[in-house]
Amino acid sequence: MFNYRRVFLCTLFIILLSSCATPKPATHHSLVNAPLPELIHLSDVDGSESDTYQYQLSPNGKMLAWVAYTNSAWGPYPTVFYKDLETGKEGRLKAYINNFGWMPDSKTIFNVLMYPNETSKLYFINLKTSSYDTPPAYSEKDTVVFVVDTLKEDKEHILIKHNNRNESELDLYRFNIKTKETQLLHQNDGALVSGYLLNPVTKKERIFAYIQQSRSIVLRESGKTVFDAGEGGTITQADYDYHKNQIWLIANNNDDKKQLLRIDLDTLDIDVIYADPDVDVSFYDIDHNLQPYMLTMYPGYQKIKVLDDRIKPLIEYFNTSDKVRVNIQSSDAKQQLFVVAKATSKGVERYLYNLQDNSSELLVKSASLALENRLVDMKPIRFTSRDGLVVNGYLSMPKGIEAKNLPMVLLVHGGPHSRDYWGFNLEVQMLANRGYAVLQVNFRGSIGYGKSFFEAGFGEFTKGMHNDLIDGVDWAIEEGIADPNKVAIMGASYGGYATLVGMTKTADKFACGVDIFGISDIKLFIDHYPVFWKQHKPVWENYLGNFSDESNWAQWAEKSPINYVHNLQAPLLIIQGDSDYIVRPEQSRNFVEAAEKAGKEVDYWEMPLVGHSYGGTANTLKLQRKVDNFLHQCLGGRSAG
Repeated sequence: MFNYRRVFLCTLFIILLSSCATPKPATHHSLVNAPLPELIHLSDVDGSESDTYQYQLSPNGKMLAWVAYTNSAWGPYPTVFYKDLETGKEGRLKAYINNFGWMPDSKTIFNVLMYPNETSKLYFINLKTSSYDTPPAYSEKDTVVFVVDTLKEDKEHILIKHNNRNESELDLYRFNIKTKETQLLHQNDGALVSGYLLNPVTKKERIFAYIQQSRSIVLRESGKTVFDAGEGGTITQADYDYHKNQIWLIANNNDDKKQLLRIDLDTLDIDVIYADPDVDVSFYDIDHNLQPYMLTMYPGYQKIKVLDDRIKPLIEYFNTSDKVRVNIQSSDAKQQLFVVAKATSKGVERYLYNLQDNSSELLVKSASLALENRLVDMKPIRFTSRDGLVVNGYLSMPKGIEAKNLPMVLLVHGGPHSRDYWGFNLEVQMLANRGYAVLQVNFRGSIGYGKSFFEAGFGEFTKGMHNDLIDGVDWAIEEGIADPNKVAIMGASYGGYATLVGMTKTADKFACGVDIFGISDIKLFIDHYPVFWKQHKPVWENYLGNFSDESNWAQWAEKSPINYVHNLQAPLLIIQGDSDYIVRPEQSRNFVEAAEKAGKEVDYWEMPLVGHSYGGTANTLKLQRKVDNFLHQCLGGRSAG
């Protein structure tokens, strides 16, 4: 049971603490007399209690549901609110729910409740009849469960995958909603199945094909491979169109960039529907006839390609500038009503849009937009690394002052097989408001820029990947933007690892660092590699080498910051969740202990009952306050106190 009382007391403590805090003025010479905008407090713009999210239309288009915080005797907690779009009547549930999806009946939702130890439970909740203490539909000890498909043609079953049989394998099951019985459909014994293509016409099995190792598509019945993305290629999205016996997919096709492809299964001909010369196609939206109608790419700002003229009015309605990001977050089954998110770097507005009459209703806007005059623009940047590789990223500058000789934060994304995107980033805005230039670098090994750029990161922990970060800092210094003596490095997960590398391997480059649950010892990470991450193991082995090969131990030691703790020269703040199952607490505890033995001082905070995240509202507020004051001390920006 979720402990509302504990959350309430923690939140109250943090709020009281914050209310007593005294803002601290900037001390860096470029900021002392600068006309910075009014100080922003995290509680003014935080997207949890002050915001709502995950707006979703029911399949029949008659209901709209979303997640928002509500109050109880023990404090605020997230739950599902809903509205009947025909009558206007609204309601809410009373259970702790921070994510959900609609069932085909448009009356019931499902919720997968994830715990800090990366296990989960599955719930079905009828919006009008379920009580507060609805028991889980699927709950097994030490098991993680995911919903694969809600099977709109089958009211009695859904498809789920879980690792109850073998903790390292996610098997596929048909789950009976009423009886709670499960039927094994596909057992994964080392096959590294990363996805399934379904055929709703086939009543029993429904699995038409599966995606193996994120690279090839294999027909279930015959075992025939009908597509292979090529050496190093991957498939990121795929759907089976049973009307025309064809497969739509985004994948490499023995090409550098991912493209939108169509496979004719009668002839096995592969057609390239769209390819961008500069970046990967990131995602397609698909309609009820299983036809893609819109593509998105991210070369710098968002780029949209409309494939269906029917959807053009929607895009023209919202895509009013190059500096706008438009995402369709939900629609009814017939694609007549849509929930559309329209974002800038300063916030997000969500609308209910009616395609039939080209009209919209504002549902909610980010709390940040009320403070828009204090927020900054995020701009795409590009530089050339020391070995000639072109690297992209983003730069956000403090408002109201000249971009010259400023204290700067290098904010490193996680993953590392991820990337930063243009749009609203609360962390960036808080840092810029304090007076810092904020640099985000999509270093080699990041996704979205093609296979060769991604593969350029393989084996490059502490080498090419880190060099790109350093080259980005040097670029900002050469441009006159950053004070070379006042640059901090900061990040979470892989970004935390990069911070520790920066503070130990390039210690003279940074005035301080903030590591949030970063890896310090690669072998320790491999020894405790999350069992249900098996399908991601090949990617990690591309970066680090074969996990089973003892000859890699030496290079892992060389790439582990804990072995260079004696090089620490500047202040370091380390933040770690005590229940983190991905990057275990020992990663941070051991580093801090080694630093103390080496006579180095490290500021360490271990977050109670928090996994691989920032935790709840109270934790996020406290984390922001710690980072705020820490950077004030070492970089000289202002602080909320």
